[in-house]
Amino acid sequence: MPRLLVREKDGLRARSFEHCKSGIAPSLNSKTAKLTSLISRLVSESPEPKVVVEPVNDKALAECRAVLEQFGIQSIVACPLLYKSDRIGMIAAHRCAEPIEWDEQEVTLLSTLAGHVAVALKNAQHFRQAQALEVKDELTGLHTRNFFERRLSVELHNAQQQNYPLCLATVAVDNLQSITDSQGQAAADLVLHKVGFLLRTHLRKGSVVARSGDDQFMVILPSASEAVSHHILRQIKGVVEQNLRTSGGSQVTLSVGLMEAKTNSLPSQDVTVQEFEATGDPKETVTLKGDLSDIPMQDVVQILESGRKCGKLVITSAGYSGVVFFNAGRIVDAGSRNKVGESALYDLLAVRKAKFEYRPSETPFPEVISNSNTYLLLEGLRLLDEASRNCTEAA
Repeated sequence: MPRLLVREKDGLRARSFEHCKSGIAPSLNSKTAKLTSLISRLVSESPEPKVVVEPVNDKALAECRAVLEQFGIQSIVACPLLYKSDRIGMIAAHRCAEPIEWDEQEVTLLSTLAGHVAVALKNAQHFRQAQALEVKDELTGLHTRNFFERRLSVELHNAQQQNYPLCLATVAVDNLQSITDSQGQAAADLVLHKVGFLLRTHLRKGSVVARSGDDQFMVILPSASEAVSHHILRQIKGVVEQNLRTSGGSQVTLSVGLMEAKTNSLPSQDVTVQEFEATGDPKETVTLKGDLSDIPMQDVVQILESGRKCGKLVITSAGYSGVVFFNAGRIVDAGSRNKVGESALYDLLAVRKAKFEYRPSETPFPEVISNSNTYLLLEGLRLLDEASRNCTEAA
């Protein structure tokens, strides 16, 4: 088989691949696209192999006679690529020398090869689809949380190396559950889709935005100071709240939290490799700080978990302080007043007005808490809700 051609159809896209025997000219170019299309049409008429001897005289290929003569194609055998009942392409062999006839064994061989190629191409399509789902949220078209977690470490490292400011933000759609309950899931999904679109189109070039939860988005703003980031997010919040309504006519509002990553400059170029390595991983020199009135404690925990950080989160307010310890992004201990472990953590989760600062550590901390971050955050919310109900009943 001097020339073997595979044409794959994946959705609305088509790809062609070619293998040529030594001395045979490649035929994949714009001039042969029409010929490939016509052969595909012939094959689509039946699941059986299609043999065309002397194609220059075949009426179905008449408009490609010049191409057939140019590439010396004296006969063709083609088979559809079938995966179950799905037709995903075709495989064709061109014979450019004597003999021009195809014997039964050759046709059977190509048909068998077509079956294997169909399975391989379908597996590749499934793999590409899985990769797309991994990095793209189907509803909003934004990146997923998994992608954001990987990208966050890269962006922090780049900010450290190039010594530019970087901010992290959370954007939450207010009362999304109420919209779902009163207007239906479709109405809530439409709100998320539109908010995602506005975020994607109104953020500066180079920003990274992902959907991180049911009603929440996270944003990385490289080369943006806290003041600049506040301005950008304030504008987006204004655009959404002025223009976006639910299908039931209710105004859509957002809650926005922001923190700046303070990065230390890298050692100068004349520092030895050993001295540079002694400074540790550049990511670990990044310090996050902010105010819990701007970004809730739960969101801070999620950001540190995304970056798989090892260090301590120090929380301070007038006459009060506490600390939460992280190993690879997981909460392993906490301290507050005379409490340690989970009880201290739940007290800190209830704090609403305080400053926070993340301080990295190269050495992991002892693991006093074994439950997952998700469990701890949900339990903290449950305890807050319970305390709120008790206060209401007491009043």
